[in-house]
Amino acid sequence: MAEVRAHRFMKDIADFTKHAIDGICLTDYDTIGMRFIEVSVVGPAESPYAGGTFDVRLNLPLDFPFQAPKVYMSTTIWHPNISSVGRVCVSVLSSWSPATTLLEVSEAIHGLLADPNPDLPLNMEAARMLDTDKAMYEAIAKMWMWMC
Repeated sequence: MAEVRAHRFMKDIADFTKHAIDGICLTDYDTIGMRFIEVSVVGPAESPYAGGTFDVRLNLPLDFPFQAPKVYMSTTIWHPNISSVGRVCVSVLSSWSPATTLLEVSEAIHGLLADPNPDLPLNMEAARMLDTDKAMYEAIAKMWMWMC
């Protein structure tokens, strides 16, 4: 199992260079223990997060890739799918497959910034506001981005 994990970890790291995606940058990873990777995600242009850069950590379980990583946003953010402690709820994690790559997880997080899902909230207040007063939600999201 350790060989599978090591092979997959190195393949996923290489994917960030081989298949570079605008708005996503691999910033750090644990080459010895293969316990985590860190990425920076740039806020999508047509979102309240435009102009911001968000640090994300993907903690890899010992049985990766057979179990999904635990994903945390290190940067404080006002978002329905990100908890106050930074835990991220994105569908690619709940429907995890060993074929899912860490780059795909990072892309999903980038997409979540552009298109929040108020139906699967970790931040109930942000989700409620997005549903009832989108302009206020966006104003608060922008304010948090520049304050934090």
